[in-house]
Amino acid sequence: MMLLRKKCTECNSIFNTCAEKPYCSVCIKAHCELSHRKDSIGRQKCNATFDLINRKNKLCMGHYKMLQNFCYVCGDPRLNDDCLSYDDYYYCTKHKPVSQKSFIGKLLNSKLNDDMIEKIVNKVID
Repeated sequence: MMLLRKKCTECNSIFNTCAEKPYCSVCIKAHCELSHRKDSIGRQKCNATFDLINRKNKLCMGHYKMLQNFCYVCGDPRLNDDCLSYDDYYYCTKHKPVSQKSFIGKLLNSKLNDDMIEKIVNKVID
């Protein structure tokens, strides 16, 4: 992945980025919902190198990575051996969501037979 010189989508300033929809550091700060907080490596600024991540919030890459280091519900810190959930957020053991496989199984249980549910789960889940 190479950094390219691109124009900001909003203000047309030129800067280095690999984003498909580039925003300069000033404009991305206006869009990132956590721009008022420090990012994953302690900087008080937003990362304009990559595209905004539109998930549950609109976040720059630095603030998205910062969110992944804490439980999405209560804010407990993530330990080194803790894994992210299927939605790419971290949840402590108290708030860990139901696995996708069992959720899909419960959702389709009364509508389809088990072998069809298993095929759907295998297609949906990596």
